[in-house]
Amino acid sequence: MVQRPRGGLSIQWLAIFIAARGRALYFFPAMTAKRFARESDLGLRERDYALLRRLDTPHKIQAYLHHLKQNFELDGDSCRPVREVLRTQRAHCIEGAMLAAAALWVHGEPPLLLDMRAVHDFDHVVALYRRRRHWGAIRRKFNPRHFNYDRSWCRRLATLEAQHGDEGRNNRVG
Repeated sequence: MVQRPRGGLSIQWLAIFIAARGRALYFFPAMTAKRFARESDLGLRERDYALLRRLDTPHKIQAYLHHLKQNFELDGDSCRPVREVLRTQRAHCIEGAMLAAAALWVHGEPPLLLDMRAVHDFDHVVALYRRRRHWGAIRRKFNPRHFNYDRSWCRRLATLEAQHGDEGRNNRVG
């Protein structure tokens, strides 16, 4: 059981409480107006920023992520920033999701990530976007056999999480 901190309820305590139960966390930033990311916001070089500007649709972002090599973390656990992913052309799940969120942000969409918690396996992270009241997800999936762009959109995030939740989750016995 997670102990509640003194002084009231905090967002961090709520996140720990939800994560302890193995559920997905839904946090939305307060982005009411369209805000476009600048080079300085992302800490990117001019050519890297130009690449993200060319990735102007979810399909193009997904295709770019598909052609990145897998980051097997041979030097230990890593969570590389977008600039390093673009430099090395390697990414794993969360690194690909952060790159996708940055590309969406360059085009004025909020940079949203969905962390799907797993009890006996690794978490799966996707970048979220919204089109006409429907949610879509961009993911870095390590499957070298085929390019898998998911065109299915869902009205509810719970449905989207259920669709993507079985990818590599809870496969290990713990």
